[in-house]
Amino acid sequence: MNIGARIREIRKANGQKLINIAERAGLSQPFISEIERGIKTPSIETLQAICSALEVSLSEFFAEDKTDMEPELR
Repeated sequence: MNIGARIREIRKANGQKLINIAERAGLSQPFISEIERGIKTPSIETLQAICSALEVSLSEFFAEDKTDMEPELR
């Protein structure tokens, strides 16, 4: 799984801007952008903060079967 692509997929499905996720996660916008582009890899703690900002659990984030996810994220 490409973590950055998954973050971008969820963020865009929710119509959220990168700056909003960064602010809610307590991270910089350039850092999250680098994660989305595959330049950086987040720690578990950072990924948890991003998931919280995206309003998804880690299990939803890593779910292979998207039927467990909210309809707007499928």
